[in-house]
Amino acid sequence: MKLKHLTCVLLLIASFVFMTAGCQQPPEISGHTEVSPPEPVKNAAAPLQARAEEAKAIIRAMEEVTDVTAVSFEKELYIAPQVKHSARLRLKEIREAGHRKLTKRWPGMTIYLSTDQKAYMELEKLEREVHQRQLNKSDINKRLGKVQEYMKG
Repeated sequence: MKLKHLTCVLLLIASFVFMTAGCQQPPEISGHTEVSPPEPVKNAAAPLQARAEEAKAIIRAMEEVTDVTAVSFEKELYIAPQVKHSARLRLKEIREAGHRKLTKRWPGMTIYLSTDQKAYMELEKLEREVHQRQLNKSDINKRLGKVQEYMKG
């Protein structure tokens, strides 16, 4: 009986030692300096698309808009918002209001604004590729010509 009792006590002590040892912090190594996490890489395309980002913020502020994508290229701004389903009957009004706001902000720019879903998808894909720097100027210009066709739709 004493052997069983002694085995249980030893098992409990061993379990307690292992559990408390696992919860302690590791000892500090002398001369070890704390390494800070690496700085996030800044988007190289950000300065080129600053106008598009500002335009997205202006259009996103409209209550009917759920999402928006935009690309700026030279003196042109292409923007495609997605509109709430309940506001789809007023698409023309929404497009005109958005166009007015952007024209007021950048009077010298040519602004293309469309609520067409195909234009939104193509412009979103193009925006992603521009931010990743995968396209040169002629490719961007060619793709924007395609997006412009969808916008006239």
